[in-house]
Amino acid sequence: MSRPKPETPSSSPRPPESYGLGLGLSIFLSLWVTGFSLKAIFDTDLTGQEWLSLVLVGFSGAGALALALLITLLVYFALQRRDAPRRVLLPIVAPPLLAAVMIPLYLSWPHARAHELPGTHPGVSETHVNLSGQPLCLSSGVDGLDVTGAPPRMPMAPTQIVSFSRYSGEDPKAAAKFPYDAAHLRSSIRTYSYGCGDEHAQGAAQLRTLPLVRRPYPDLHQLTPYEREDALLLHQYFHYRDHVEMVPSLQAPSESFERELQDKVSHLAKFYLSNRVGPAIARLEVNGQTLVLAQESKIATSDCSHGSTPIGYALVDLDTPLLLRWQTLNDPARWHEASVSVPAWRHALPGTPASLPSVTLYFTRESHVAAERFQLLSSTPPYKDGLIATGMPAGVVEEEVCGSAADYYPDYFKRFQ
Repeated sequence: MSRPKPETPSSSPRPPESYGLGLGLSIFLSLWVTGFSLKAIFDTDLTGQEWLSLVLVGFSGAGALALALLITLLVYFALQRRDAPRRVLLPIVAPPLLAAVMIPLYLSWPHARAHELPGTHPGVSETHVNLSGQPLCLSSGVDGLDVTGAPPRMPMAPTQIVSFSRYSGEDPKAAAKFPYDAAHLRSSIRTYSYGCGDEHAQGAAQLRTLPLVRRPYPDLHQLTPYEREDALLLHQYFHYRDHVEMVPSLQAPSESFERELQDKVSHLAKFYLSNRVGPAIARLEVNGQTLVLAQESKIATSDCSHGSTPIGYALVDLDTPLLLRWQTLNDPARWHEASVSVPAWRHALPGTPASLPSVTLYFTRESHVAAERFQLLSSTPPYKDGLIATGMPAGVVEEEVCGSAADYYPDYFKRFQ
């Protein structure tokens, strides 16, 4: 008679206290990732080198802790098999995962672009327009880089423009001499001194100091919740014979950012210039806001190679008359003025807006100024992108301008009202 086998006591699940190592590693990893994420988000004074060091240290520490936690979990599962610590798996895994998504969630927040991570800040954007009638060498302290990554070439010929971005650098002495405080020119700067390191720049204005007239910064409170102020501003410097004017202007946003702002910012409009035979315009203001006429290395004189010319953005109410002020290349010291009414839509838009409200400004031979309102639409018959426009204004001679909005977008389905 065989003896019955003794019953093997079933192993009961281990209490949560048995997984103290895993829980401890989870808490430590969560605190580590959270600490570095908060510093990356809110410490806006980090230099590029400090930001790189922060990323390297943060990822290295987090990687080591995550590897240790993964090995600990594998050991738990290997020892417990069917009774693996499913009850404590969520408390162990969830905190590090929540901490890891902190930065992605922050950047996906609509207002996050206004406070991007340190180290991603662009330089301060500058454009210099030479209206002095002579070659100019900008200040010898200018250390900016143009779109090619090279410093601006000097001297700057009459009517020429140069555009570049300036960076404070990591040297404390250089940062102390940097003329900008965050996104604004330092309040103590009231003069502009020329200089040139180019020995071949004969005839250039050197070692001269002229008064610097400062124009006020535009009110960008509607835009700063979605983009940093330094990315929105362009500092335009207009160089005249006896003084220099610094004019902060609204810099052109990217196409994706422009689409994002369509339903969020009121009274933001895009402007175009159509001017074939009238005097070339060197500077143009709409309701006191200076538009950006500089295209590549020349002032936008509208040679009609592409029809009308995009000349920037302004925060204006298109349903009220616009006050225009402008200067011309042949007489840059004289201001011209005009009040222009933008035609209103007579009917509701027959489609979904695909662009900001836009205005083409027509300058004729007699300095008569008129405006056309237009906007790009999507999902319009015959089911392709379309353009809705009020048409070329009455009284504008077609031969005196560079074409209408319809000419600028020749491949779009068009409607007029």
